[in-house]
Amino acid sequence: MPAELQRRSGGRQNGFQHEVGFASLGIGLAGIYASNLDSPSTWIVASLSGGIFMLLAGFNHIVEIVPEKNYAPGNTAILLSDLGVPISLFVLLISTSAI
Repeated sequence: MPAELQRRSGGRQNGFQHEVGFASLGIGLAGIYASNLDSPSTWIVASLSGGIFMLLAGFNHIVEIVPEKNYAPGNTAILLSDLGVPISLFVLLISTSAI
């Protein structure tokens, strides 16, 4: 299976993927915590932390796609969530009058 993961992501697998997973877990837990509070400020903080992380991850994928021509599915299809989630969070914050 590791060879399949390498093929889909277009690169070598290393410990960095674990670190990103841990960061995602922390951001997700912050989102769950914020969702249980009736405080727009906690929603904003959780949205900013997750949204900025994903937005910058998306830009990093674009940097790998354009000059390096890395069109692996794990590097291109992930852009849907990397860019879509931060945009959705921003729209939700505006629509709920949190910001």
